Amino acid sequence: MKFIIRLTSFTFVFFTVSCTSNSPKQVSTEDVKMDTSIIVKLDPKLNEDELKLFLYSIEGTYGWETKSNNITFDFFTDGRLHIQGPDGEATMWQGSWKLKQDQLTLDRVDLNRLVTYKMAILGDTLLLDTTVYTRIRL
Repeated sequence: MKFIIRLTSFTFVFFTVSCTSNSPKQVSTEDVKMDTSIIVKLDPKLNEDELKLFLYSIEGTYGWETKSNNITFDFFTDGRLHIQGPDGEATMWQGSWKLKQDQLTLDRVDLNRLVTYKMAILGDTLLLDTTVYTRIRL
């Protein structure tokens, strides 16, 4: 009987030690490193008009391009949106766009649907959700 009690105790201790050794380690906030390079906060000082101004082409540029696909956008002050396909002027659509706070809604006639993106400005680049766009230079 004593043998069974000792064996049971030993098994219990062994099981407890082996379970706790695989349990998650307690970490302090100092141990946690967060990659903040992709976190972008919209500058609260920028209003909708200033955001719209950023979308328009500036001297020596026309529209926005990205490396992630072959579609470019060109925003016009009257709400028109030129969408250009991968083969240049051979594929071009005219949609429209609207901005409300940081939500940019595009009538993507090339996709036959409306698409809403979270817009942010990162330096000289435009972020639509997580896609980075740069100005097309002449």
